[in-house]
Amino acid sequence: METAARVVFYFFMYSCIGWVIESIYCSVAAKKWVNRGFLTGPLCPIYGTGAVVLMVLVNPFKEYLHARLPGGFGYGLLAFAAVVAAGMVLCDIVEFITSVILEKLFHARWWDYSDKFLNIQGRICLMHTCYWGIATAAFLYIVHPLVDSVGQKIPARAVYLSLLIILAVFAVDLFNAVKNAMDVRKLMDRMRLLSEKVSRTAADFKSNAGELYDMLQENAAKGRERFKTWRAETARQINEFRPFADFSLKEKLSGMKPNNKQFNRLMRGYPNIRLTMQRGVKKLDELVSELKNRITDNEDEMF
Repeated sequence: METAARVVFYFFMYSCIGWVIESIYCSVAAKKWVNRGFLTGPLCPIYGTGAVVLMVLVNPFKEYLHARLPGGFGYGLLAFAAVVAAGMVLCDIVEFITSVILEKLFHARWWDYSDKFLNIQGRICLMHTCYWGIATAAFLYIVHPLVDSVGQKIPARAVYLSLLIILAVFAVDLFNAVKNAMDVRKLMDRMRLLSEKVSRTAADFKSNAGELYDMLQENAAKGRERFKTWRAETARQINEFRPFADFSLKEKLSGMKPNNKQFNRLMRGYPNIRLTMQRGVKKLDELVSELKNRITDNEDEMF
């Protein structure tokens, strides 16, 4: 019981340390402070999960190798390389699974390494695998031995009391974060449905099977008016997404944008979501423009 409690305690502690490192890293790149966490509080659970995996699975492997292999620099280096490799693989698995779960739950890709060298589905990549290797070496050989030597001196009662407080705050924060992430899901779903609708209209017109095409054949003026109305409504819906794609815009959304700082922080803290919105808006603009050109070309041919 006490061992499990200490592991959970370490989970939260390393989640906090991971949040600090991640936020500083992203803030330096963005040249402004970025709260990178999924949660409102100073926690990045993926780092806490990675730390627990290293503690529970890789650390015993490390101790076994160093105890069983003969002494000497060569064998020590071999053990070190095996431990780092194990950490890299397991942390990659954690990152990959986390990405899949978040995408399935919230219909959004929270990070994307598709532009990185040697990536798998954009969820993990070689560069971040190397980062995990460095983190594994630092964590198992330097950080955790020091932290654990201090942590073991903390009375069990203090650990239990701290966990009760942390878990209570964490539960509230997690509920709020999931609620905000569900707003992101609704946003992404609305864009997807609109994109499918516009794509279907364009495809129908191209195949001479759409209502717009039939109306143009029967009555060009009526068809043009119908398309004008459709384009105005589609443009209105597209404009609802523009503030999410570019936070420099000042437009107000028509009741769609949740008016809370946590939602906006998620959008700013995970640039890949905003990039997805930018690509979606661009695709919609291109589809509407393409359909307009097709209608104009078909009018010239038919009339």
